[in-house]
Amino acid sequence: MTASLGKPIWETPAGDLGTIQEGKFFQLTLTAYDDSTNDASTLYYIMLAGELPEGIQCRANGIIEGIPKAVSSLQGVPLEVGENVTSKFTVRVYTEDENEQPLRVADRTFEITVTGQDAPECETPAGSLGTFIDGQQVSIA
Repeated sequence: MTASLGKPIWETPAGDLGTIQEGKFFQLTLTAYDDSTNDASTLYYIMLAGELPEGIQCRANGIIEGIPKAVSSLQGVPLEVGENVTSKFTVRVYTEDENEQPLRVADRTFEITVTGQDAPECETPAGSLGTFIDGQQVSIA
């Protein structure tokens, strides 16, 4: 590898990356460039601190992806939650020297919220349930 003399410049703004739905595939690309070459291909990304949502990972090419889970735990047992769960994390973008060691770095903190509020699922098939007289008890199995 050839060492770059430039430093990484973040293009992705720090802070909130949005709210994503639990259980649905998510993908977002973090972007930065080397200020001496205006090239992004020589940059690498690594999660430095904090936690990504359960089921999401940060790849070396800056892609954050996966199928998020909004979970909490009670004595080590993960449970789905009926509320939003926000994860805060810091990503480092860096260039490498000729020994493939980080040379110049830039860190940025982000957060992603996973909405755990599952939409209600109807178990009754669509269609008419029947005709009934007002005040009469009805039981549908």
